[in-house]
Amino acid sequence: MKNLRAADGTDKNNVYRQLGLTMTCDHEKRVVVTEVQPPPPVGVMVVSGGGHTR
Repeated sequence: MKNLRAADGTDKNNVYRQLGLTMTCDHEKRVVVTEVQPPPPVGVMVVSGGGHTR
């Protein structure tokens, strides 16, 4: 967490975007709803009797 706190705004934005972070502010209720929806894994690994393949 210290690394992210110390990072510059561009780097933080990249991390938040990769995590799929959204924040919605409800001013009347005085709450912020935060959601993280990271993308699904890109690679799929299949294991067979002879080893593994991608």
